[in-house]
Amino acid sequence: MPVREALVILEREGLVIFNRRGTARVRTFTLEDVRELGVMRLVLEPMAARLAANRGDATALEELARNLANLRRARTLPDITGLDFEYHRLIMAASGNSRLSASWENLASQLRVVMRVFHQAWETKTLSV
Repeated sequence: MPVREALVILEREGLVIFNRRGTARVRTFTLEDVRELGVMRLVLEPMAARLAANRGDATALEELARNLANLRRARTLPDITGLDFEYHRLIMAASGNSRLSASWENLASQLRVVMRVFHQAWETKTLSV
């Protein structure tokens, strides 16, 4: 039962799809899916930034500054991407809106898969040059 429950959670996060027979498969993302993810980011992130700015939480600002300092030192694409995700997660947390943060986390799960595919394609392209 725990495996089935985990698959249901992954389905909720948009990472697994069940067919009519109940067989699960890992979701593949189309260009349209990537566009939709981008639109969702454009909806969620400005609102979170606005809410975070209005709250003015000093601890949150320190965490964001630390993240940006780490980003300036980062040299690899996976490190940069990881810090970028963390930066946006910190803004969501600083917004103080748990539902907004939960929506972004769901979106981030899908974006991480898309970015991993992008990284693999980039590595393949750069290694073959």
